[in-house]
Amino acid sequence: MLYRIATELAKIQTAQEGLLERSAAMWEQRCPEDSFARHQRVRMRKLSAEQEIVSSQLDPIVTAIEEEGSAVFGPVLRGIKDDMTEVAQLLRKYEPGEF
Repeated sequence: MLYRIATELAKIQTAQEGLLERSAAMWEQRCPEDSFARHQRVRMRKLSAEQEIVSSQLDPIVTAIEEEGSAVFGPVLRGIKDDMTEVAQLLRKYEPGEF
């Protein structure tokens, strides 16, 4: 069970790092006055959807850890999942720099 959790967390971390790189690149490409062109907004919505998928992949892991009664890892993973969900919302609103 622990090996599976570690493997899944490694996959999620890799996916999250890729999303972070692409989000930062999009933010650097924004138009004057911190706006986005239509094609950039479409890409931001796609990034938001991908972020939501990665966040949802944490659900079974967080649930399993919380059910084990872990006083440390459960709340930490829940916080990470909540942060990922918030990032997805910010990407959808084209405001990734706020996070």
